[in-house]
Amino acid sequence: MRSSRTVRGPGRSGFTLFEVLIVVLMIGIIAGLVASRLAATTGHARRRDALRSVTTLLAEARVTAMRRSAAETVTLSAGTNQISVSWDERERSWSGLKMTPVDSLDTPLESLEARFDPEGRTRQRIWRFMGPERGDTIWVITFDPVSGAPRLDRESGEQSAG
Repeated sequence: MRSSRTVRGPGRSGFTLFEVLIVVLMIGIIAGLVASRLAATTGHARRRDALRSVTTLLAEARVTAMRRSAAETVTLSAGTNQISVSWDERERSWSGLKMTPVDSLDTPLESLEARFDPEGRTRQRIWRFMGPERGDTIWVITFDPVSGAPRLDRESGEQSAG
């Protein structure tokens, strides 16, 4: 009686088509996981860098208000996938950030404004920014209550259920 198993003879080595397909499938799955994680990390870094630039612009406006002894106002506008900041005839925009300014209840806002008085202080205390996915970092720009100096921080890794 013959066995249904194929026995390779001497000199016949190699992989079957099925074995090769399994390996290719595993490599594809791993590559997909790595690519999605890399894309998320890149988006996170772009949002962080844009908010660092916004914080720097706020600090410049504060110093200018003190130097000129005149109030300076910075306005941040949010549109679809874009954030624009304007101050003193300057405008800077970042697109494709997938980030939204929100209030303390995570309600999306269209604009934010900080007005620095001649002493460099502002009534603003916090600007919050939320990423596109639940669990994304919530970035905050806090304004020192005494000096008005802005500082970028992470609030938390969890967004409220809203």
